[in-house]
Amino acid sequence: MVVDVLSYMVNHYASEGWLEGIKLPCSCPVLTHSFLADDAIFFLKASKENYAMMSSIVDLYGNASGQRANFDKFSVFFSIDTPSDLQEEIFSILNIDKTDHPGKYLGLPLMWGRSKSEALGFIKVKVAQRVQGWKQSLLSQVVREVLIKAMASAVPIYPMACFKFPKVVCEEINATLAKFWWGKKKEEGRIHCVFWSKMTRSKKNSVMGFQDFGCFNLTMLAKQAWRLLHNSDDLWARILKAIYFPNYDFWETGKGSRASWAWSSILEGRDLLKKRVLANWVDGLKELVFVEEVNAILSVQTLANGVNDKLVWSYSKNGLKTSALICSRVVLSLIDEAEALVAGFCWQLWKARPNGSCLKINTNGAFWSDSGLAGFGYVARDCNVDFIAGACDVAHASSTFMSEALAIRKGLQDAVEMDWNIVQVESDCKDLVSALNSPTVCVNWKCHAIIQEVQKLKLNFDSCKFS
Repeated sequence: MVVDVLSYMVNHYASEGWLEGIKLPCSCPVLTHSFLADDAIFFLKASKENYAMMSSIVDLYGNASGQRANFDKFSVFFSIDTPSDLQEEIFSILNIDKTDHPGKYLGLPLMWGRSKSEALGFIKVKVAQRVQGWKQSLLSQVVREVLIKAMASAVPIYPMACFKFPKVVCEEINATLAKFWWGKKKEEGRIHCVFWSKMTRSKKNSVMGFQDFGCFNLTMLAKQAWRLLHNSDDLWARILKAIYFPNYDFWETGKGSRASWAWSSILEGRDLLKKRVLANWVDGLKELVFVEEVNAILSVQTLANGVNDKLVWSYSKNGLKTSALICSRVVLSLIDEAEALVAGFCWQLWKARPNGSCLKINTNGAFWSDSGLAGFGYVARDCNVDFIAGACDVAHASSTFMSEALAIRKGLQDAVEMDWNIVQVESDCKDLVSALNSPTVCVNWKCHAIIQEVQKLKLNFDSCKFS
């Protein structure tokens, strides 16, 4: 929280015009600083007034917080067109020495050479130091597996999420871990009984499931591209858009003639995403389809007016890209008497009277997988349990969950037309009710449009509850 005060001070002085950050293209947001944990980096226009103000901010922050800046750990890096005499004046204002190596930020060097392999050499050294520091002769294969997966493989995670590693670097990291697995010490030779490429296959195939760092690198870059698509309002995403694709769609933009290493790497991840990402398109058919795909297309409900397109990860049920999908089942065994008691009690709750002026809408749906059709309907009753309205319909669907959602949508649509003010909707689909009551609950991506439309219909009532 103390560092947040420094961030607020920098933002305040910048908004008042007393501190000037840097701006890349005209449409790019102004950059002043970036904080993460105890690492900080400032982006300022090279001028004496600017750095004098920055020095005053640091002093003011130190006096208020009781902390003192250690200028021995400060370093300044100038753009190539900054005059040398101005650089010397700024160094004297900050009272720090000139350096040609600005150091690292978040564990990555701030300056790169022309050779990517040399730039990433410290990653190979770190992995080698990890495995060479363990006494291999005393370790069982089980312990080796844990150390490789939990410790050595964690070293390159962050750099691999930022940059596409050269193939030779990935192969050298793989070779280092393979030698450790098979027990090779320095110059000692050991036979590798199985190719490392087979050892990196999934455990489902009865192998070890180690990381292949070439594939892992692409996976991390795909995740970064996914974040760029879904977190487009983040600062880093706005900067990339302003520089590389201000007037284009991310899916269609090219690399350009002067693309940075980071941008080229993200495009590698985007190309991987293209193979498995689906989208709910509103503005027309994007590509030709085959006859056998017609039923699948008909089962996807069209988006309601005003609902934005949503990108989904087709490998997961809820459309979200996650590192792992966790499923669980609870099996209950009840004796006949207890089962009958619970069923009777639940049935009485289901038929409970609505309170006062509230109208209760009971919904239900069914789905036939052979035909891809769903039947759904609702019954509305008042506080005297008298029938008020009801309806049923048939539509294309993809699951029972979707049929239940269609039933609720139908009930609310008719309730709006009949000017009902207070309604209580009851469904026997617990997951659907949870999704309607909590926006953070993940649902099947194919039902996203229906859920959004139900949420909009809810706004037409003085009170609308789901249970």
